[in-house]
Amino acid sequence: MRHKSFLSVLAFTGLVACASSGGAWMKAGADEDQVRVDQSSCRAMAERAMGRDNNVTRDIRTSIPGGRDDVRAVVQDTRDLRAARSFEKLYAQCMRSLGYTQEKS
Repeated sequence: MRHKSFLSVLAFTGLVACASSGGAWMKAGADEDQVRVDQSSCRAMAERAMGRDNNVTRDIRTSIPGGRDDVRAVVQDTRDLRAARSFEKLYAQCMRSLGYTQEKS
């Protein structure tokens, strides 16, 4: 089970990295240092928001008894993909709210 958890985290990280590589974030007048600071801030905001969502999901998941392990695995993989997409959406919204646009790759 521990191996499965590691693979889920690895897949989630890969999905976020791929989703984030759509193109560079650009903002008129912002130097590289400012872009890095803003990206870090938006990543932290998205992680906090996702942490709250994951805690709610975990509470719901642990309150439902029974179920087969293979079904749980499919549900978890689906949740991981949704989480990666939600993270990227929150991150992109934050960057746009700071005045950034993303280059097309």
